[in-house]
Amino acid sequence: MTPQTTRQQILEIFITAMAEVTGVEGEISPDNHLEEDLSVDMQYEFPRIIARVGRKFGVQLNSKHLIDELITNDEDLTVEALIGLIQEEVEL
Repeated sequence: MTPQTTRQQILEIFITAMAEVTGVEGEISPDNHLEEDLSVDMQYEFPRIIARVGRKFGVQLNSKHLIDELITNDEDLTVEALIGLIQEEVEL
């Protein structure tokens, strides 16, 4: 990806990966909570989604690390918060 990967690019890739793993398609908003709104299984589906996103960017993303970062920063498990963390990892 380009050095300045945009949140929109990451969001589009995340939505595609989520549809492939969970079968959930349709409107996904940055405000959606991964578990409460999108019913993502954080033990099984989340690592698979993150692995697919990482492969698209040519980086290895650690799903446990991402969740720990969200919790440490007192952020909800929203799509927006996750996209921000993925953007930071991709641009390293």
